[in-house]
Amino acid sequence: MIHIDMSSHWRIEGSLLRCAVDLGSNAKIDLAVRIEGVIPDKNSIFPEDKFLLSSNDDRSKISIINGEDLTKRCLLTMGIDASIRGTIEILDEGTTALVLCGKSISTKRNSTCEALVLLEVGQTLAFHEITRYREDKIILYYWDGEKIKIEYFDSWKEWENKDLSEKIRIL
Repeated sequence: MIHIDMSSHWRIEGSLLRCAVDLGSNAKIDLAVRIEGVIPDKNSIFPEDKFLLSSNDDRSKISIINGEDLTKRCLLTMGIDASIRGTIEILDEGTTALVLCGKSISTKRNSTCEALVLLEVGQTLAFHEITRYREDKIILYYWDGEKIKIEYFDSWKEWENKDLSEKIRIL
């Protein structure tokens, strides 16, 4: 398994992988996952194939633990901001990956979405942004087993006119 960080907000704090964002006006994100026996590098990236995910039965508590995982899975720490006065959130209908934890917050001026996601080869993570001009934009992230590929859809109509397999083929 590989860890890819596409956020500036996820950091290692003691024995936690934590995401803390404060946009003011009571708009806060505070997500945390326990780390046990794994030492990330100076950029808070876990060593490839040298960590596992562990959880309780209902997945309410997830930990990153020491161990070997030689699969082509990807642990993605993701953060994405909307344009000024826009909003952004995870789009369930375009997401096939397992979102381990995630949250969207908005104020009058700013909006951000942060997530910790487990992607198997061929799985996707999608975001829906509504701009301040009420335009819909969809951003699709696709894990091909080697890297994350990104596809942008400039309207809801463009997104709806393709089924998920066609959306992935574009990448």
